Amino acid sequence: MLITLNANPLDISGIDENATVLELVNLIEDSLKGSGATVMRVFLDGKQYLTENSEVLEGLKLINYQKVELVSETAAGVVEEAFYDSTEILLHLEDVAENVSSELRLGNIKQAMERYLELINGLEWFITIIKSADLAYAKKMAESSYENERQELISKVNEQISAAEVAQENEDWVGVADIVEYEFCEIFKHGRRFIASLMKEN
Repeated sequence: MLITLNANPLDISGIDENATVLELVNLIEDSLKGSGATVMRVFLDGKQYLTENSEVLEGLKLINYQKVELVSETAAGVVEEAFYDSTEILLHLEDVAENVSSELRLGNIKQAMERYLELINGLEWFITIIKSADLAYAKKMAESSYENERQELISKVNEQISAAEVAQENEDWVGVADIVEYEFCEIFKHGRRFIASLMKEN
């Protein structure tokens, strides 16, 4: 069995082939302590597993695989990867917002609210990544203009989510549609501009 970390072969001691994949991940994590890196993904004979799914990894035995590839990243690397993915994700969320607002205006409340949850999850994800921007873009985030813009975005998200919740409680579906179509979409557009500016010439 071949075990690699970031494509480099590993000579593993202290673990046998009857061990679980999770035990291997934990062993590697211990060896990475102090480096700022963490194991993010595992490829078992080419099939990818995320290490956050620990229950799945605990049920997989090393002995059943010919090749085990581990991929580690630093916190900065994780943030950079999220930022690179963000343009596509934010564009998708804009499309979802337009769909939700259309469904609300047509009176299709149930269908709209099922997709509305995707928007809320997307906004929460967006807040998480921009709060972590310092890990990958510390120099730019030290500038007051970037920090002020980040705080403005966070405030906008919280304000508009709260406004949408009030409108929902009042069953003001046109009001929710307006917030989703105009305010949420503007946040996603502003977010794309902010992230593009941070990533430029970093």
